[in-house]
Amino acid sequence: MKKTVSVFMFIIAITMYCVFIPGTEGYAEESLKFSCSAQIVEAFGADILTAFTEQTGIDVNIYKSSSDSAVNRLMSGYSHIAGSMKKLRYNYRQGQYVQIPFCKDNLAVIVNVSVKVNNLSEAQLQDIFTKAVTNWKEVGGADKKIIVVVPAKETASHQNFKDQAMKGKEIVYDFMSEQSAEVIDAVRTIPGAVSFITQGAVEKKGAVKTVSINNLSPRTSDYPYFQTMYLIAKKSHDKNVEKLIDFFKNENGKKIMKNKGMIPVSE
Repeated sequence: MKKTVSVFMFIIAITMYCVFIPGTEGYAEESLKFSCSAQIVEAFGADILTAFTEQTGIDVNIYKSSSDSAVNRLMSGYSHIAGSMKKLRYNYRQGQYVQIPFCKDNLAVIVNVSVKVNNLSEAQLQDIFTKAVTNWKEVGGADKKIIVVVPAKETASHQNFKDQAMKGKEIVYDFMSEQSAEVIDAVRTIPGAVSFITQGAVEKKGAVKTVSINNLSPRTSDYPYFQTMYLIAKKSHDKNVEKLIDFFKNENGKKIMKNKGMIPVSE
C-alpha cells in the first residue's frame, strides 16, 4: 500500500512540476506570457492584445522590457512569445527560434513643445546629436540650449537611429533613459530637449512635438528612418502562440496598426 501511495504522489509531483516551471508547455490553455519591447507596448497600448483576448478568450500577461530582455526571457522559459524591435540573431534563426515581422513604424525625432523648430536637415540632425550644435538658434530656433536625451545604447531605437540617421557617428548626449519609451516623459518635461522614439508611441502619449527631417514628416511613408517590429517564438510553439501570431497578421491586427499610423509588413 505504501508503495502505491508513493508512486501516486510521485506522479502528482511530476505533473505539478511540468505545469509550473518556466519553459514547459503545460501552462493554462487560455493564457499566454508575452515579453515585449517597451516601444511596442507604448505604440499599441493594450489595444491589440485586448482585441485578441476578446476574439479568442485567451488572456495575455505582458512583461514590458527591452527587446534583448524580451528575447532572453523567451529563451529562458519565462514567456511563451516575445515582441522585439531587433532582428533575431542569425544563429538563433537557424536553430529553434523563428522571427515574424509584422509591422513597420517610423522612428520620429521629438522635441519639447517649447522648441520652435519644425524641420531639420539630416546634416543639422547629426550636428545636434554629436553636439556640434548646442543651441536651437543655430538651426533656426530660439536662443535655447539643446538638451539631448537618448534611450540606452542596448535598445533597438538607439541602434537604429545611430545606423540610419547618424550613419554610424557616435551620439553625444546629456541624459540617457533605461527604456526607449521613457524618453517621451523626459522630453515633455525638459525645456529644449530632443530625442527619438517610434512614431506609434508618440501618437499614444502625445505632449511632445515631432520634427520633420528634410521636409518629410514621420507620419509619411517616405520618411527616411523606420523600425520593424517582430514576434519571436520557438519553431515548435504552442497552438495559442500560433493564434496570437495569426492575429497580428490577419485583417483585425492590420486594422489596428493602420489606425495607429503604422504599416503592416505584408503591405
